[in-house]
Amino acid sequence: MSNKNKLLSAIDYCRAHRESVLLCVTFALCLICAIADRFWLHRSDEFLGSLIFVIIIFLIPLFIYLSLSQKAVTPEGVAEQLSIKKISHRLIFLPIIAAVLLISGTLLLDMLFFGIYDVTDGFTLYGNFTANGDGSLVSNIYLILTFAIIPAFFEEIVFRKLLTRAHAKKGIFSAMLISGIFYALTPFSLRLIPSFFFSGVIYCALYMITGSLLTSISAHILFNLYGLYLRTNVANFFVSSSDVYALVIIAIIVFLISAILFVGMISKLFVAYAKAGKAPPPVPTQKKGIAASVRSAFGIFKSPATLACVFIYTAYVIIFAFLG
Repeated sequence: MSNKNKLLSAIDYCRAHRESVLLCVTFALCLICAIADRFWLHRSDEFLGSLIFVIIIFLIPLFIYLSLSQKAVTPEGVAEQLSIKKISHRLIFLPIIAAVLLISGTLLLDMLFFGIYDVTDGFTLYGNFTANGDGSLVSNIYLILTFAIIPAFFEEIVFRKLLTRAHAKKGIFSAMLISGIFYALTPFSLRLIPSFFFSGVIYCALYMITGSLLTSISAHILFNLYGLYLRTNVANFFVSSSDVYALVIIAIIVFLISAILFVGMISKLFVAYAKAGKAPPPVPTQKKGIAASVRSAFGIFKSPATLACVFIYTAYVIIFAFLG
């Protein structure tokens, strides 16, 4: 086979598996940025560095993905193609409830796996760039844009819209597992895996059940804003007052209440879909059991691009575990 034919075959493969290629490129860029962050000792502008970080990780893979797509993306149809639909008035509180569930759930996971003092750390972007501001209006605008809005928007497009859509035919549980697993690996940090996995599953559930990416983006922004302005202060308050058990009890109560409300609203949506005789927008009509969905989800690891992502993550963790 000539070099030209090999190149054409490679392009055809990439087009047929463009979601996996998108994921692989995103992981490779995450790795580059994570390594750069470790050796970037003198940061004159944290905001600029963080913004460049997000642009490199998400805009470049999106450009490659759209280049491999056979469909032209028109400015008029961008919102529709990205499933950014108006949230129904019946679901207006769903992103808020989801954000509370995420806040309490990730707080409990962090305390369970790493202890109370871990949650007093500052808010970071993928465990790398730290959100530091001087309290001024301009500084806060930079913080909100760089650490809350822009990452939430691009992460939901890549990990929910594109990745989830590619695997929606495997069922909602499969898509949620896939979204959670790969979202958990992006920070290249073992410490962040539990909370990122949990977050990825909740964001995916929001998108798949409502059919609107705006619900997951809204919940994601709210969660990021909490991390920016409240997370450290809340934890420090309980630690300084030596009343850690109160924080745990409050977190459990809030988690249970928000989980009940979240499941209740989701159940009402499923009932509405059932009465209409259809499945949620991104989900196919065929039904799969949870066990079959799990097997289907882990079938993604047969893809060369997916295996490359796992290899990149494993190599990074092993190398820097020795470097310290």
